[in-house]
Amino acid sequence: AEALGHPGASVGVLTPYLGSQPLARYIPGAVIAGPEGASVSELEVVQPLGRADADDPVRPETPAPPPGFVLVEREEHPTFTRLRYRAPEPVAVSAPAVAALSPSTPTFPPVLLIFPAG
Repeated sequence: AEALGHPGASVGVLTPYLGSQPLARYIPGAVIAGPEGASVSELEVVQPLGRADADDPVRPETPAPPPGFVLVEREEHPTFTRLRYRAPEPVAVSAPAVAALSPSTPTFPPVLLIFPAG
C-alpha cells in the first residue's frame, strides 16, 4: 500500500484476490470495481513474488501492456513487483479483461480496485 501512495480517481489497481482486502484497508477510498470495471488512464499491477519451491519464476516477467496502455514503470520490492501502465486517455478496463497481468486461479481471480472521487 505504501508503494502505491494514494491513487487518484483515474487509477485502477489490479491485485491478486488475496491481496485486495489488505490494500483496500490501507489505501483510503479504495473499492472493488464491479463487473463492468472502470475507465482509467493509469493501471497499477501488483504481482507478489512466487514461491521459491514452485515451478514458476520467483519474479515474473513483465507482461505486455493491455490495449491502449504503455508500460511506464516497473519497481521491484522485497515481496512484490509493481507495474505501472499509462494510457493517453481513459480506457475501460475490468478485472477479467486484464486478468492475464496478475497471477490468479479460477477460484481466486484478480481484483480491480478503484478510487472514486469524493
